[in-house]
Order: sequence, then structure tokens, then C-alpha cells
Amino acid sequence: MKVQYTHYLWKKLFYPQGFVAYLCYCWANIGDLLIVLFSVLLGKNSIKFFLWHFKWYWLVLWRKNTTI
Repeated sequence: MKVQYTHYLWKKLFYPQGFVAYLCYCWANIGDLLIVLFSVLLGKNSIKFFLWHFKWYWLVLWRKNTTI
């Protein structure tokens, strides 16, 4: 839900602002994925938590219609 909501928010508010907004969106999502990875490596969350995030980032990236 977090990944899809972030994508929806970016698409509605920031997408019309152009390429720089897209780069900021990508940078923020890469940072989020790294934070999730580090939390798994430090033992705060399970590997399923990281795989869930990765799956939804993959779906948002490669599928046109992601529904909430």
C-alpha cells in the first residue's frame, strides 16, 4: 500500500512538473528500498518485508495499471 500510494501521489501531484520531479521520485524510492534492505540486514524486519517492497516496486515500474 505504501508503494502504491507514493506512486499515486507522485502521478497526481508531481508528474506534470517534468523530468526533475521524476528523478526525485526515483531517488526517494531507491532510498526507501535501501532503508528496507538495511532494516532486514540489521534484523529489524524479515526478508519477506524486503521481498514485498521489491515486488511492489517492480510492479509499479513495469506495469501500467497498478490498482490500490
